[in-house]
Amino acid sequence: MALNIEDIEKDMLELSQIRVKCQRPNIQKILDKHLADYCDQLKKATAEAEKQKATKEGQAAAAPVNPLLPRPKTKITTYAYDESDKFMKLYITINGVQTVPAERISVEFTNNSVVMKVSDVNGRDYEMRIVDLAGIIVPEKSIWKQKTDKVLLMMKKSKEGETWNAVIRAGKKEKMMPDIDPKADPQEGLMTMMKKMYDEGDDEMKRTIRKSFYENRNKSGDSYTMPKDFGDLPL
Repeated sequence: MALNIEDIEKDMLELSQIRVKCQRPNIQKILDKHLADYCDQLKKATAEAEKQKATKEGQAAAAPVNPLLPRPKTKITTYAYDESDKFMKLYITINGVQTVPAERISVEFTNNSVVMKVSDVNGRDYEMRIVDLAGIIVPEKSIWKQKTDKVLLMMKKSKEGETWNAVIRAGKKEKMMPDIDPKADPQEGLMTMMKKMYDEGDDEMKRTIRKSFYENRNKSGDSYTMPKDFGDLPL
């Protein structure tokens, strides 16, 4: 059985130590011959190891790269908005979006639409498309900002001072968070907004809302009771 390089080197070292102590010429010649044999074995073993290494590297380079499995994608249809004289602002909730590089977020504005794509936030992609905006915007003056758990889109109005009152043109079906009446009970208004987000969100959004209720109750020391309007999706 062929010895590996490490074994050959150990044998040569021990044989050399014996050779140094030998006094008889004949024994010295025998040991010298064995040392020469080991040198040959070491050269062959080293050459074979280099050959195997080169072969493995070549196979690795030639092997086709397995394509990455596509990440799950969430289409965003729910958002909050407000407007000023200059901008229509959209607030899109994406948990953990502040942790990804800005290069993973792309926003394309046209004069009457906006498309936002976010890649690989905790292993998931997100996409939001809004076409037929309620007013005309100036794409080159429209911007977006990366916030904690949300992306803010600021669409520059073509006509400053114009009031849109909605994000998309009248007559189109629109999914968004309802405006909260400032005179209403704040808790009731928040629950209305959360209920709409829960009803229109995907499973991930539902779990996030339920987890939020659970954690808030735990912090306050109250026993956990999920409002019955929010279904029974597990945390």
